[in-house]
Amino acid sequence: MFPDSAAFLSMVRKSYAPVYRHRGVEFGAFADGGDTIHQAVTLIDGDNVVWTAIYVLVRQPEGNWRISGCVLTKSSDTSL
Repeated sequence: MFPDSAAFLSMVRKSYAPVYRHRGVEFGAFADGGDTIHQAVTLIDGDNVVWTAIYVLVRQPEGNWRISGCVLTKSSDTSL
């Protein structure tokens, strides 16, 4: 999908800024579905806005895990 790491990083900076630059992070619950895992992550950006990221990881045929997607949403929670 991305020709090189620079293209991937550019996409993360543009579309997932709270993932790229955050002042706080907390790993939440995860759901193990065998060859798929869903991991919730709470992020606080530089403006103290709280975000929730849900990562989907998929086990590869050789046994390692790769992120197959991430859904990032602004949370209704507030930061202190």
